[in-house]
Amino acid sequence: MNIAQIPFDMSFTLDEVLRERPNDKASMSQGVGHIKEHLDNEADPLKKATMLTLLGVYSRIMMELVESEEALEEALGIYKEHNKKSHGLGAKLRLAVTYTWKKEFGKGEHIFLGAIEMLKDTEEPALLKHLDYAYLHLGKSKFEQQHYGMALDNFVASYELKIQKGDMNGLDILQQCIDFTKAKMNEEAV
Repeated sequence: MNIAQIPFDMSFTLDEVLRERPNDKASMSQGVGHIKEHLDNEADPLKKATMLTLLGVYSRIMMELVESEEALEEALGIYKEHNKKSHGLGAKLRLAVTYTWKKEFGKGEHIFLGAIEMLKDTEEPALLKHLDYAYLHLGKSKFEQQHYGMALDNFVASYELKIQKGDMNGLDILQQCIDFTKAKMNEEAV
């Protein structure tokens, strides 16, 4: 299952602390229920891990942080068991985002920084695709802690990586993050 297969509005916008918020909370809640229904019937462990990752992400957006953490930890375990490094890293980074939302900044940033350090030296495209995501969410963690200069540095790094890769998906969100951060820095300068 991927996001396109969920027949509900799973779209979101960013709030004032750069967290995703559902555009239609009731519809996203139905979408989370849809994932859970299909999860119960899935026998293939890797498909189940993909669904658990989706469940983790959208549970977080719905502020069901314990459910998000549990789903992502289960997905991570399946990926490790099947030696799926790239998928496992994706789940681990999403778990770090959940830690950030739980205000467990140290736990989340430990994962982001570890991933950035590892990914800077890799030539594996399947792993390298996670680098801009790690910078983006490290930036969001710094933003939430009001470390705006560090947040901006990470957002710019993520933006530049996406441009270098020719990946235009998500540039609008990154630009929003950059603009919000510059506005906060300007407010503090006054």
